[in-house]
Amino acid sequence: TVVEEVFLKNSEHPGALHYLIHSYDDPIHAPLGLRSARIYARVAPQAAHALHMPSHIFVAMGMWDEVIASNEDSWAASEARVKRKNLPLEDRGYHSLWWLQYGYLQQGRFEDARRALGIVEQDAKASPSPLIRFHLVQMCAVYSIETGRPCELPSGITTSGLDLPAVAANLLATGMANLNRGQRAGAESSLSELRKLKGALHPGSSETQMSHHDHIYPGDVQAVEIMKKELEALLLTADGRSKDAVQLMVEATALEDKMSFEFGPPVPPKPSHELFGEILLQLERPDAARAQFEMALIRAPGRALSLLGLARAHAQMGEKAKARETYTELRRMWRRADKEIQKALDDTLAKM
Repeated sequence: TVVEEVFLKNSEHPGALHYLIHSYDDPIHAPLGLRSARIYARVAPQAAHALHMPSHIFVAMGMWDEVIASNEDSWAASEARVKRKNLPLEDRGYHSLWWLQYGYLQQGRFEDARRALGIVEQDAKASPSPLIRFHLVQMCAVYSIETGRPCELPSGITTSGLDLPAVAANLLATGMANLNRGQRAGAESSLSELRKLKGALHPGSSETQMSHHDHIYPGDVQAVEIMKKELEALLLTADGRSKDAVQLMVEATALEDKMSFEFGPPVPPKPSHELFGEILLQLERPDAARAQFEMALIRAPGRALSLLGLARAHAQMGEKAKARETYTELRRMWRRADKEIQKALDDTLAKM
């Protein structure tokens, strides 16, 4: 390619490095971009976005130490720039902060992830900027889904005017949290709103119905539909309608498999193969669950909840050696996790 030719002539060309990373930032091709990522990390040490870019490759390879280091450096450079130039809140590096939080969550560092979220919460209270609210909504959703802990938007903060996948992510996370707390009505309310979003995306919808959303991309339709099916499947599972739930998850995973690989925090925020695996574990179908977790890890290598699910599937199948191996892999990834998370995993390993 043209970019590869430029790279051969000048291996530190910032533009070539930038576009090489974008060319390879998926789990299949990411190893080809690892050299460019490592070079770019040192070429522009004061450029916040250049410092962030290597994490596109690191996320795609599940390299969480590098993801965190890259985005910590990017956030620090962004903060230094804002301070140096006396820039407004909107110029803070929220993009890298979102990716940083995701890296913390994969390492079981929930307290660090919550602190990152707190920064955006405070800024959203100070400014109604859609940029800030977008990052708050996404970070709140991913925090809730990854930790199983509720995360509510501050009073007065809405999702009005945000991109549809962000609105849907908030509804999915809220619905899942309500269902986990036994608040059925709240989960059903979130599902109702997701259905309305799906209706707004229907080809027959009028421009008036869709006008409050600035951008509708081809992948938005699939993402919203997947999240709707995921929440529907969870409600059906809670009702004991397992056959219907499984069918919905078959449809959801088929839709996600048609989408391009995500190159950062996942969209939808709960990968459908991972959720399908968790539902199948509840239904005591560990062999089928194992296959779903393995597929989830192809799309998102090193995802903590997929590894945890895979370990539980092996254990439920009586495959103790494979379960221990997977739990041990997760324990290495969680070596800097919050103490209670480390203890829970250590206790599990001790019983095997």
